[in-house]
Amino acid sequence: MKNIIIILPFLFYINSYGQDIWDPPQTDVLLQILDHAYNLEFDEFNRKLSIYQQEHPKRPEGIFAPIVAEWIKVTSDLYNPKYDGIFIDFVDEIIEKLEAYDEDDPLFSVAEFYYYSATGFKGIMNVTRENWFAAALDGRIAVKGVEDALEGRIPNPDARFGTGLYLYYADILPDRYPILEPLFLFYPDGDKKRGLQDLRYATENGVFARVIAAYMYSVILYTREDKFDEAYRLMKSLSDKYPMNPTFLSWQSWIATRINQLDIAERLLKVYEERVQNKTPYYPEHKMRMVNYRLGRIYYQKRQYTKALSYLNKAILPLQGELEERTERYKVYAYLQKGYCLVALKKLDQAKDQFNIVLNYDNYRNSHDLAEGQLQKIKHLKNNEK
Repeated sequence: MKNIIIILPFLFYINSYGQDIWDPPQTDVLLQILDHAYNLEFDEFNRKLSIYQQEHPKRPEGIFAPIVAEWIKVTSDLYNPKYDGIFIDFVDEIIEKLEAYDEDDPLFSVAEFYYYSATGFKGIMNVTRENWFAAALDGRIAVKGVEDALEGRIPNPDARFGTGLYLYYADILPDRYPILEPLFLFYPDGDKKRGLQDLRYATENGVFARVIAAYMYSVILYTREDKFDEAYRLMKSLSDKYPMNPTFLSWQSWIATRINQLDIAERLLKVYEERVQNKTPYYPEHKMRMVNYRLGRIYYQKRQYTKALSYLNKAILPLQGELEERTERYKVYAYLQKGYCLVALKKLDQAKDQFNIVLNYDNYRNSHDLAEGQLQKIKHLKNNEK
């Protein structure tokens, strides 16, 4: 269900106006401004954006851009309750400004485009907080732009990003989550193949959407399409260009683990760990639960079981407040990985305890089936010892 959160903000609205109104002044300057946001250089982002807004006060791009920066902050720590409400209020202020354009304004349709995108960002936050009714309302607004976008009424490569995400997820989600099927009955049909083609096109040819298109395309290739090498190439290019971005760094390390580039993955996670220890902004301390779990898994794959256990034990330490619940999946994964290590060390009774603990938590990515399978394996091993 969590992958639904990546759909809503990018249902781009397209119209039949000429291409000229869609070309903002000083496009290269806008791209540089966004680069600062992606690399967490928010002071420079705000300074340059303020200048741009003063020079082009009517352009909707300048009004919308702060949402991108705020969302980058949120994604660095997506499940932190400190963002509850704050982000929604921030987006609502931007939406009010975008709604202020009169219909006879030449830039009305451009502003409407960003209005739908901003509403989509609200939908993301509501989904991550499981505010399903609010998320559904946001989605109904944002999806209105998809029908026009699919007709390709404007030769803007960024539009292919929005259509790509919609077509891909509209194809796969109803089957995987039947509860969502009624939501798509009155919307355009999905097309997974075309969706992937559009995402790739936006990744290679997009302007404002190029970075986020590359990120989302990489995530889809990794999590849904099992195209790990291509996913890694894309994520590495983003991490290389924006070395301070914790989201790109984290995903690169995880994909590197999947393609068995364990030394690279370890090095990247050590960079993350060092930034947490140095209290680098947007590298919060509680993220060490995720980092410690992933390092533990890497050392398990390297057969350094004792070292793996030292990191996994850190990953299960309790966190304060809602952060404990919202990062619980990594705690469960750590218990599961501890069990694997203990089986490898032939400490079967201790391993059994870890797998039983897993069964006491919610089921994350088949964690219950995996734990039960290991318990049966332990039972079989013990019977052979008799």
